[in-house]
Amino acid sequence: MNMNKERINALIEKYFNGTSSQEETALVEKWLETRSKQNEWNWKDEIHKKRDQREIFKNIDDKAKCFQQIKGKSRTLIYQRTIAALLILGLAFGFWFLVVNKGTNQEHVFNKAVKPGTRAAILQMANGEAIYLDDREEGLLSQSDDVEISKMGGGLIQYTTSAATSNKVFENTLFIPRGGQYQITLSDGTNVWLNSETKLIYPSRFVGKERKVKLIGEAYFKVAKDVNLPFIVESEGMDILVTGTEFNVSAYKGASETVTTLIEGSVEAYNNDKEKIKLIPGQQAYQTIGGSEFGKRLVDVDMIISWRKGYFSFDYQDLEEVMNNVSRWYDIDYKIIGKPERQEKLGGTFSKYKSLDELLAYLEQLVNVKITRKERSVTIIY
Repeated sequence: MNMNKERINALIEKYFNGTSSQEETALVEKWLETRSKQNEWNWKDEIHKKRDQREIFKNIDDKAKCFQQIKGKSRTLIYQRTIAALLILGLAFGFWFLVVNKGTNQEHVFNKAVKPGTRAAILQMANGEAIYLDDREEGLLSQSDDVEISKMGGGLIQYTTSAATSNKVFENTLFIPRGGQYQITLSDGTNVWLNSETKLIYPSRFVGKERKVKLIGEAYFKVAKDVNLPFIVESEGMDILVTGTEFNVSAYKGASETVTTLIEGSVEAYNNDKEKIKLIPGQQAYQTIGGSEFGKRLVDVDMIISWRKGYFSFDYQDLEEVMNNVSRWYDIDYKIIGKPERQEKLGGTFSKYKSLDELLAYLEQLVNVKITRKERSVTIIY
């Protein structure tokens, strides 16, 4: 497939922004497939293809590093690496890995161990540049006007501003894929821990009368105190307003409700009708999605924020709720066949850094089900 650079750039930009037509989307994905085959990659099926996209990037990246010193070729290879990264981004986050499990007729499937998640994130700059953070070395990533963006140790990206003043503000987006987790320090000093399959949209620096960010997914906020500049988190069905406090927000797409749990300080939560709920530590505000329930309740805070400390904590959840969390962390697909005679609620704690098979065996002990796994597809049978 032959496409010039201008055509590729135009298609990738539309694909990455989700504005490409069906024909253009098919063309870009075909181009990716062709490029991957040129690098000796192939897929057994669509599931295998999706899962191996990141390995394709690494393969191209390794080859680029090997040949960067060859005169006349480095620019082309770097360009190929960038294009591949953008294509992977479009596939990974445009569709959030929504893969249909079509099954297999093979009688015996070799099951590789599914490893737990790791520190992984992608930073999308306002100019369209995408930075794959887990592939970058520590140090300065970008500098614009009075804002520096640096990758620190321990899975942290940090924004710092100099004493100089500027009215320029750029919108950045931090994507956390399935199987990933990351931390960010915003320009005001606010720390945010981001769970798997999460997106945070925020300005490069805060100006005006408020500090506002948008969240899809789950995050723990430790907001830098500033009584003159309220901090606002916009999420599906609920906005949270604080001046300096610690709280957890869970607002995944497709979830039955959006919840905000207060750990320390005070929080005001608002629904779409501008109704207000004020929380004290240990309380959780909830808004049902597509419903009219907006209220608060007491919760076990340690259970809510266990994900940040490296644990799954099942607090009287049904099996589907548990598997939603498990699938995001281990980057798997699952299906449940049949229904229990009575709805069971699960309770328990399990390390997020043990293997998937250990966790599935643990769930089999808790619930009267049979669980089988083929690669990254899990089937649960009542």
